[in-house]
Amino acid sequence: MLIKDFFSLIDSDDQINHNFSEKENDQIDNIKLFTKKDRGVILKYAGDQKLNLGILSIIALRNDRDRKIFLESINEIFSNKFPFDVMRDLIINNKEKDPLSSMSKEYWKSVSDYLFIELKIDTGAMKNGKKMIRTVGVRGYDNLTENQRNYVRDLVKHTEFFDNSYLMSKGFQNECEIIRSL
Repeated sequence: MLIKDFFSLIDSDDQINHNFSEKENDQIDNIKLFTKKDRGVILKYAGDQKLNLGILSIIALRNDRDRKIFLESINEIFSNKFPFDVMRDLIINNKEKDPLSSMSKEYWKSVSDYLFIELKIDTGAMKNGKKMIRTVGVRGYDNLTENQRNYVRDLVKHTEFFDNSYLMSKGFQNECEIIRSL
């Protein structure tokens, strides 16, 4: 049975589960969790592929990020002789990247300038924080130790220092948008 035929069948027959084993019924119930948008993607890119309930069931149960990755490669998954290997490789190759690593050194330098020049904060934790932000501007976020990155992530929670009109006037709208999204 092709995927498109299977989706037509479950759309037209609420009693479809009577025709399958208990395990297959469980998989079908999982597949019914797909949104209309997800099903549309599956039908568009893999509708003519042979049905594999296990794969569709696994994709339906994955977290949003993984499901999106799988749906973007649905034809590759279903057309491969070893679909589970493809799925494993997709997950390994699409590890979530820390959004702060996409920030340029220039952005971090501007944040440092803002803290040192504009705000003139010289007390408490922000005194050390300013030095750390300057270090990020020189070395780059990806070159920090894990402890240093954790410290920077904690500092970023004070978004008023990392998303403000001063930084936007310097051309860092994209970076400020990333900060807002955290």
